Amino acid sequence: MNGHDTVVRMLLERHNVDVNSKGGIALQTPLLHACMGGHSEVVRLLLKNGAEMHSRGKYGRAALITVSMKGYRECAQMLLDKGAGVDSRLGGVTALELAARELNTSMARILRKNGADGQNGSGIHFQDSFGPTPLPYALNCRDFGNEDIVSFYWKMVPTSTLEIKKTERRWV
Repeated sequence: MNGHDTVVRMLLERHNVDVNSKGGIALQTPLLHACMGGHSEVVRLLLKNGAEMHSRGKYGRAALITVSMKGYRECAQMLLDKGAGVDSRLGGVTALELAARELNTSMARILRKNGADGQNGSGIHFQDSFGPTPLPYALNCRDFGNEDIVSFYWKMVPTSTLEIKKTERRWV
């Protein structure tokens, strides 16, 4: 696909293309493939033509998870506008946590604006199935001078989960 929206448009208009077919090594749908590359116009065309946004490829990634990991804000907003749930997970990790792991505050803001708030399991926690969650990573950014990231994620933590110790200039 590689972002060739003209070709995708032609295939959708002139041929009987199944927009939800899975293929390739990762068994991805065209939508997942477009999301991997951040091809927003192709994502728009596929959604308009009935692409299933909750379909997952071989590695368990749904479209919203994919764009959250990659930081493709325009694609994320399109998916959310079409009804993608902010509680989408990959191995127990939320889209918001994946955005935070990449220290992508602008993506996290989009997800927060659309309901990821920590109250429904879609927020920031200290531990998940993969180990430490983004808050400790964000706290470690203090050493690098990025107070915006720290303060943004800190506001999402329910006060009942605050069990932090400061050691060796790093939060654990």
